[in-house]
Amino acid sequence: MNNIVRKSLLALIASGVFAVSFFSYQYIDGDTPQIQKVNKPKSFPAAATAPKEVEDVLRKAMPWIIKEGPIGGVDKGKRVSDFGRPFKVYVGDLAPVKTLDPSEKGAVTSIISPKYNWVYPLLDSTGKVVSSVVIEKDLEWGDWFVSMSAGRRAFELSLNGDKLTNYLADRGIAKAKETKRFGISLQGMHFIYINAAEGEYLLPLDLMTPENRRELREVLGRPTIELESRKLYPAAEALAKIIEWKINANVSDDGSPLTGPRPSGR
Repeated sequence: MNNIVRKSLLALIASGVFAVSFFSYQYIDGDTPQIQKVNKPKSFPAAATAPKEVEDVLRKAMPWIIKEGPIGGVDKGKRVSDFGRPFKVYVGDLAPVKTLDPSEKGAVTSIISPKYNWVYPLLDSTGKVVSSVVIEKDLEWGDWFVSMSAGRRAFELSLNGDKLTNYLADRGIAKAKETKRFGISLQGMHFIYINAAEGEYLLPLDLMTPENRRELREVLGRPTIELESRKLYPAAEALAKIIEWKINANVSDDGSPLTGPRPSGR
C-alpha cells in the first residue's frame, strides 16, 4: 500500500468511517441538485464566521455533496440538505515534542501550528447534524478546497460559549483567558486548549467511535493517543502523554505512522 493511499485510509478511519475512497470536491460541472432551505439552528457550539472565500468554495460544492454525499458518508438513512456555521480548527504539529518540557508554561502551544482548517456541519432537512466537511487550504497553490468528513461527533462533542463556561465552572475554573481548538487529524483527535488564571488545560475530544479506534490501531499496528474524551487535563499531564505516545508509537509530525519498526521504550 503506497503512502498516499495509506494516509487516505488512516484519515477516513480517523474521521469515523472505514473506507478507501479519497478525493476532493474542487470542480463542479453539469446538472446538480439545488440546496434546500432548512430550519437551521441559530448557532452551533464553537461556531464561527469563516471568510467569504471559504464559504463560497463550500457553496459551489454543496449541490454535488447533496447528490453524492460527503466523503466519509452520513448517518444511515439521512441525506444532506444544507450546512451550518463552522469551527476553526488549528492543525496540530508534533515536530517540537522531542525538545519540549511539558511542565514549562506555554509548552503545549508549541504543538499548535498557525495553519488552520474550517469544519462545517452538514445538516438534514430538519437542521440536525448528520455529517461534516473540512475546508482545507492547499499550501502550494493557496486555494481552499473541500476535503473529507470530520464526522458528526466533531459537533456532538463540542463545547464553547456558555457550554464551555459552565463546564469549566463546574471544575473550579472561573474564566478562560484564551481557548483554541486544534486537531491531530490522522489520530481522530481534537483538543481544546484553555488558558485560565488557575492554569493551562487540555480538553481532548475523541472524534472516533471505540470500534473505529480499534480499526485504526489494527491498520497502524501501534498504539493511538490514550486520553479520555471530554475529561479536563492539566496541560502538562496531557502533553506528557502525547509526547510519550509520539515517541513510542513512532509516528510522523502529523500523526501518521513512520516506516520501520517501533522503538522499544522511550
